[in-house]
Amino acid sequence: MAARATRLWCDIALDWLWRELDSVLPLLRLLAPLAETSTGLAFAGKIEPRKWERFRYYSHRVRSLHHNDSDWDPVTHLISCSLSSDTSLILLATRPAGFGALLQNVREIDWAVSHDIVNLQHALPFVHGSLKRLTITVDEIDIPDDNDAIARFLNTIWAMQVFSLETFGFDIMGVPTEILQSLTCFLQSQPTIKVLEIPITGFAPGSDAAQDLFHQSFTEGLQRLSTAVSFRGPTDYLTRTQTIAKRAPQLQELELSLIGTTWMPSTFDDLTPFLTLSNLEELELIALHGFHLDPGDIVMLGKSFPKMARFDLQPQTRFRTRFGIRATSLIYFANAFPNLRELSVYIESVTDPIQLPWRSEERDSQGQVQALPSFNPSTFQLLTVGTSFLADKDIPDMAELLSVLCHNPSFEIGCVGKETNIKGPTLAWRKVEALVRLVQRADRDEANPYDEWCRALILEKVASGEWPDKSDSSTGSHAYPEMHRMLAVHEIVSNVLRNARSHDQAMAARASRLWCDIALDWLWRELDSVLPLLRLLAPLAETSSGLAFAERIDPHNWERFRHYARRVRFLRYDGSDPDPAAQLSSSGLASDVSVTLLTLKPSGFGPLLPHIQEINWFISHDIVNLQHALPFFSRSLKTLGITLGDVDAMEESDAVARFFNTASSIRGLALDIFDLEMTGMP
Repeated sequence: MAARATRLWCDIALDWLWRELDSVLPLLRLLAPLAETSTGLAFAGKIEPRKWERFRYYSHRVRSLHHNDSDWDPVTHLISCSLSSDTSLILLATRPAGFGALLQNVREIDWAVSHDIVNLQHALPFVHGSLKRLTITVDEIDIPDDNDAIARFLNTIWAMQVFSLETFGFDIMGVPTEILQSLTCFLQSQPTIKVLEIPITGFAPGSDAAQDLFHQSFTEGLQRLSTAVSFRGPTDYLTRTQTIAKRAPQLQELELSLIGTTWMPSTFDDLTPFLTLSNLEELELIALHGFHLDPGDIVMLGKSFPKMARFDLQPQTRFRTRFGIRATSLIYFANAFPNLRELSVYIESVTDPIQLPWRSEERDSQGQVQALPSFNPSTFQLLTVGTSFLADKDIPDMAELLSVLCHNPSFEIGCVGKETNIKGPTLAWRKVEALVRLVQRADRDEANPYDEWCRALILEKVASGEWPDKSDSSTGSHAYPEMHRMLAVHEIVSNVLRNARSHDQAMAARASRLWCDIALDWLWRELDSVLPLLRLLAPLAETSSGLAFAERIDPHNWERFRHYARRVRFLRYDGSDPDPAAQLSSSGLASDVSVTLLTLKPSGFGPLLPHIQEINWFISHDIVNLQHALPFFSRSLKTLGITLGDVDAMEESDAVARFFNTASSIRGLALDIFDLEMTGMP
């Protein structure tokens, strides 16, 4: 609509409209209509030479191209976007001499093939030197001809040598030798790759030599790697994992599937190849049985990985034999990893009572245990225990252990079946989580040592029976009230809460953990003001120029902001509306609010509202409030409404113009609907 409304907006609107395409079909239809054939969609008529200028007019705006041959085509109403085999040939053959690249500014191509492997070749005409990210997804291949087609595709893009990728993804179920060899040659030609995602589920028999060459093709500057390594025994395993660590010493994130035939790694010694990767921030090793770690092993891992934020050594759930750590070894994780955000590890079954060390330690003159251990309260949020078994008798001790270690109010325990299973070990871990939250929310008794206060509070709660019991899941609880099983069905609860009043949605969020996320999704889905979002970060106070942050934004509050902001889909703001929280007649904001917001936003935080779909912004009091809409734009935004009062003064006209100039430069913004209302148009 904006592109048609005015010539001043046309180019800007078209730039955003064509910046990111979810299919290649709109590009092809610029040249000629497409019609269904027995082999897929094909050009229905001759491509007229004059249509190539039309193609250039739009195609130079494309930065990101996604195509999946299994997607629905909204024009022909076909359930597939699969193309006829001659489509690329016609495209390249009819391209005028000197035309140049089809997509001269493309930076990202994401191509998925599931219907017909011939569709893979149709990505080639759009590859250009500006390309920085290439992702190829291929469903499982069964016939040799398909393997050959994939290998030829890789050989072709390797031979093109027109681009220097930073990110490459290749997703395929199993990798035959010929594909692995072609993949290796391609990677050797791309020394600039920093992110490599090749989640392989299996290697073909007899591909050992090809696999070794594949691992040796990893670039030194690699920062993120997701792939697999297969082996017959410890020697193969050590050789290949050491090769990976040696070839990519700067890795920050590593996700590695360990595929053994007769032997599987399971001890600390099997982790030693990775100890040289001192920059690792995330490590996930996908092994059948997990890894057994003693306290000394954990200390050594902490020294080797000083930046570790996410550590995942969880065994696969389908195997009975599982290795992990003793419960009290969590103390060593807390001490060894100061930046840990998530820990996923199997807790070995407790055979004897959990021996909490602070119960036997000497206390100081005030009765406090010296230096109680704890995870970093500003970072540690999630402990995933998988299928770890926990007996009812050990619940109080485990709750005390985690209450001492975990002080982050967003702390959660993840376990298999947590959301659906209300029996067995799943229920036990849910009880532990409920008790930890109880401790975190209770008013601290400063008269007693922290650990003793925790233990007393937990035992009192357990004795009262006011929490779920294994033998009777209907036992009263603040977290899990008695309810009919139908009220645990996501779709039913969601349909009920979507039509409820906001007060009732808030009550539902507090009433049950099963309902909490659903209720919060609806409660925060549509906001009539931006002020609740801002108050998640810091209080607001009235100033002479409008509402402003009353105190410094605590870095910890950004995770709280993320927890709620990701639910927002519709945002409305009117600076003339009253502010009920502060009992003010206006919701106008001070000019520095947005600057403060964006300056203090943590690095890598992403969009403030990652799922926003519609923003309606009304300005009548002060034109400066218009700029406060900009921080909430993201690529998910599809509808934008701006309503302005009289814009008479020159400085106000300039402010409006700057707003639209800034909005046009926001990466990834591609609106479907734009509505502008003004009583005057300078």
